[in-house]
Amino acid sequence: MSMPSKTLFWLLFMISFVSLLSEPCCYAASDKDMIIEVCKNTTYPDFCIGTLRSDPRSVGADKKGLVQIITDKALTKGKENFALVKKLLGRATDQKDKGPLTICFQRYDLVVNRNVIDVINELNKNNFFSASIMSSASVDDIQDCVDALAGAGLKSPLTSQNKYVQDLCNLSVDILFTLIPK
Repeated sequence: MSMPSKTLFWLLFMISFVSLLSEPCCYAASDKDMIIEVCKNTTYPDFCIGTLRSDPRSVGADKKGLVQIITDKALTKGKENFALVKKLLGRATDQKDKGPLTICFQRYDLVVNRNVIDVINELNKNNFFSASIMSSASVDDIQDCVDALAGAGLKSPLTSQNKYVQDLCNLSVDILFTLIPK
């Protein structure tokens, strides 16, 4: 190779290499576009995009797959919250604390042992409307916990965790609505 050819080769190689570095390793343009397209019409677009991009299963996933990812995250975090509620309830000595925590215990029991499981089952059967109802029920059940804690004037370590699971369930509902046949 002549000197100008070598220079041109290395220049093209470096441009190609730099352009590869500027793209995240795991996402093709169409994967990013799908996530943005799905998330832009949700209640929390930035949260949706961040949540889905943080999960490698979103690469190549369709809308149903994206709902599955969000629902799995809601179940995982819901179980963590349920365990925390059990722990707090076990330590509570005052009825002022026990009452609201008992409500949270009951509601999270519904969320993780019925509602979110039903979302997954209905999603697997392509019953998107039923799945959206169960995901909405999770939002409502968690809100009951939030309201019980606030009504008792308790400063709770659950506040941000409750919101996180509610936001995931709301994302699930938003995307499920787009899957319901018109």
